[in-house]
Amino acid sequence: MADARHEILDAGLRVALAEISFGKVEGPFWHPRQPRIVSVGGKRVEVTLERGEYLIAGLKYEPRNAPMESVEEVRQVMDLRSLSDSSLDAFTVYSQQLEPAPSEAPQAVRESLAWLAGVAGQGGVNALPAAALPNSNEAVSHAGSVGRLRACVEGDAPYRTIVVRITGSARQPWQILAWF
Repeated sequence: MADARHEILDAGLRVALAEISFGKVEGPFWHPRQPRIVSVGGKRVEVTLERGEYLIAGLKYEPRNAPMESVEEVRQVMDLRSLSDSSLDAFTVYSQQLEPAPSEAPQAVRESLAWLAGVAGQGGVNALPAAALPNSNEAVSHAGSVGRLRACVEGDAPYRTIVVRITGSARQPWQILAWF
């Protein structure tokens, strides 16, 4: 019975690896610490991705891998927890507008806009190529990161874990560091 359970869990981990490495353009996308259900052999397997660098640092959280909803979320990025309030004032949250409103932006942002306008030939952000603009609909990339995938049959305590480095290469999409 334990061997059959391991086979189901291992298959769930393999499905998760394939989805993380070769995800569909329209998603759904894998985000750290957000459990996903994959179906294997008629069983529902819950798989959770945890990014290694936050675990190693002893942090019990990770920033959402999505557009920020508040400037305060910048402090959730590793090594930015102690960011001063004056430094935090230099950030703004993307509001779906192509440019921040200079009249509402802090001085550092206004200076950045002036520099950007010079770089883009006096046309501001609108003159930049489309690739320079953020697109919140793009897939999440875990290429180059080390993560831990944990799988359990939904509602069951025993689980399987792998530690993997996502390479970003189609030839060898991942490197398994541990499987237990």
